[in-house]
Amino acid sequence: MANNNDMKNMYFGFLRNLQYDGRTPIKDFLTDFGNIKNEIATLGPKFPGPIWLTLLRTSLKDAESPAKKGVDGGPYTGPRTWVARQRTMDVDTCDNLVEKLKAKFNIDDD
Repeated sequence: MANNNDMKNMYFGFLRNLQYDGRTPIKDFLTDFGNIKNEIATLGPKFPGPIWLTLLRTSLKDAESPAKKGVDGGPYTGPRTWVARQRTMDVDTCDNLVEKLKAKFNIDDD
């Protein structure tokens, strides 16, 4: 049976491989990210917020050949580029960044 550290490493592997490139709805990506984050949180001590923010930001990559329009119907702007244009204080934690992305892509919490 796997111990907590093995499980954490497995979930971190999932997070490191989780990438969003703008070609699919971001709601599913954010749901997956949140679910994996919650699984890790149940396995041991809390991780500092900057770790989650870094993992989320690095998983938001810009597509190499983006569609002419993004999933929100407007001109495509890669998520990493779009996040970089936000005020630092608006995206300074993982939760703030998630909220900004939800607002950008009109995602309800229902």
